[in-house]
Amino acid sequence: MRLESFIFFAFIFTALQSFIFHLFGLKRVRYTRTFADRAVFAGDETEMVEEIANNKWLPVPWIRLEASISAHLRFGKQENLHINRGLIWQNHRSLFTLMPFTMIRRRHRIVCLRRGVYRLATVSLTVGDLFGLSRQSRTIPLDAELFVYPQLLPLAQIPLPSHSWLGEVLARRFVAPDPFLTAGVREYQSGDPLRMMHWKSFARTNVPHVRQLDFTADHRLLLYLNVDAEWQAKTTPLDPERIERGIMYAASIAHFTVSQGLATGFVCNGQDTAAPGMPVRIEAGTGNAHMERLHKTFARLDTVRSCSIETLLQQERERGTTQTDILFMTTYLNEASADQIRALKQLGNAVEVMLLGEHESGGRDTDAGNA
Repeated sequence: MRLESFIFFAFIFTALQSFIFHLFGLKRVRYTRTFADRAVFAGDETEMVEEIANNKWLPVPWIRLEASISAHLRFGKQENLHINRGLIWQNHRSLFTLMPFTMIRRRHRIVCLRRGVYRLATVSLTVGDLFGLSRQSRTIPLDAELFVYPQLLPLAQIPLPSHSWLGEVLARRFVAPDPFLTAGVREYQSGDPLRMMHWKSFARTNVPHVRQLDFTADHRLLLYLNVDAEWQAKTTPLDPERIERGIMYAASIAHFTVSQGLATGFVCNGQDTAAPGMPVRIEAGTGNAHMERLHKTFARLDTVRSCSIETLLQQERERGTTQTDILFMTTYLNEASADQIRALKQLGNAVEVMLLGEHESGGRDTDAGNA
């Protein structure tokens, strides 16, 4: 009789605990997952922090968390962590046991392999009873976002059109006096134009003085990137990594020039995922906020073509853009692009071409004779 009673009560206990965990296993279980950093550069490390709490008297024998995460975020080794890697996505699983009113925080080290915007949208939670007879699942929405900016390269590793080109661009910003910026007055010297005379100082001191002009800060740099490789693919195998190198070059140059106070903009016939279907245009600017905007745009940039590069160059000419340095980065240069570049140069712009070839050795000048 004892054996029959034991079996009966064991059956009742098993069924009861299964029923209880099915009803209350996920009740008052809270889960969050965040990144330790808001933005990093490609190749950097950061942490993904997950917290799970059981805010009730009933313990949770086991709870499994599952989420799909981009394969471009590489996880380090960690206990109770299982990762199935794919070409684009990887399944990230964690296993926990939660006692009553317990909170567990777990940190995962991640290496960010590639630029992009990585979002953790949902996570699936599954709980079970002591004997694995019943399971209950729930999907929890998340709002974790990580910007991975392109890796920054030293300028010496960028195949600029010439070794002195960028230095000349920076120097040109300070060599043109601006008639609207006055740094002070000085005594008149032979050859000074009368229109520069400072009459108030002349009247006060009875000594001729002229206005001392400050240098202009209006010179701009525009970085153009052509993501269209269809024309180039007709003659050589398509290599998407060439476009990625162009994005990395643009980010590195922009980071340097903006830090030097040179107004820098970015134009591309790709698409910003925040505004799909439209070409990218960021007007030249300076300052930390502008640099952050550029970095975020580089991270979000989709290399699917939104329009032809000749259209963008023509629009630049129609804007009447002048006194601007333009660096044109492309995998090829056809006659239609060269015609638009010549037209831009005739408006008083300095245009240089950087060919994103398989073995880049620098770009070339694009005057009307050889563009």
